[in-house]
Amino acid sequence: PVEEKTKPVLPDLRINPNPMETVAEISLEGFKQSGLHYILYNSFGQQVCVREVHSNPFIFNRSGLPGGLYVITVIDDNNSILAIKKIMLK
Repeated sequence: PVEEKTKPVLPDLRINPNPMETVAEISLEGFKQSGLHYILYNSFGQQVCVREVHSNPFIFNRSGLPGGLYVITVIDDNNSILAIKKIMLK
């Protein structure tokens, strides 16, 4: 008989709404709950924001960032990249 291997649940980053205006709710599905940070990069690849994740889901506030395409990257305490997603600020 062939054993079925269960696939690990891959972490998922959900952003609602996306595109966003002022705030968005970001939920981290399948992530451990501690030691997480996110880094926001602009379309030029420049790091514009680094924050610790204190809750799940959490509220992202654009805090004066200009409209455009950004990339949000979630990392753990070892600086391992867990998820990357595009986010559009109106």
